Amino acid sequence: MSAKRKADDIIVAATASASAVENNGDAQTSSSSEELVKNHAEIMDACAAGELATVISLLEEAACRKDDNGGDNNAKGSSSADSGGNLSRKQLLAAQQDPKAGVSPMMLASQHGHVDVCRALLDAGAPWNAVDRYGKCAGDYATAAEKWEVVNLLVEAGTKAEVCISCVLMYIIVWCIVYDVWLICV
Repeated sequence: MSAKRKADDIIVAATASASAVENNGDAQTSSSSEELVKNHAEIMDACAAGELATVISLLEEAACRKDDNGGDNNAKGSSSADSGGNLSRKQLLAAQQDPKAGVSPMMLASQHGHVDVCRALLDAGAPWNAVDRYGKCAGDYATAAEKWEVVNLLVEAGTKAEVCISCVLMYIIVWCIVYDVWLICV
């Protein structure tokens, strides 16, 4: 899944959660959505202020919360998506963007130069390259504010992501050669 698509999915999920609150859905969904919206505002404030302990606390609280169907939503050991393709609450909170401007917690932490907060968000699954409604990513925010340590962290995260993709592609190519199977890309 492309990073832009992933960021768009996060925005859609956030908007759907907020709209569930406005439309007074069933009590459990409404309560869960209200918590998500409340926690989003809290994590945005904490990221802007560089309050690492608050950010980690909110992310862990989101990871331990039950999902709307009563199942566990623990993101421990999870990757970017669970087997059903849904984002964990922890990852959703880390990556959720403001529906109007598209600003994410990562962008706010980057703009203010909070490297440890950025690292915690990356560890929680926030995309390093999500863009806001104006086409700016966290790296743009950090560069404009001359927060070079954050820029280096984001470049490192992007490099690791690209290396992982390259390794997977190389594995597929080698597998095709070894088993004499050829893939036709459309």
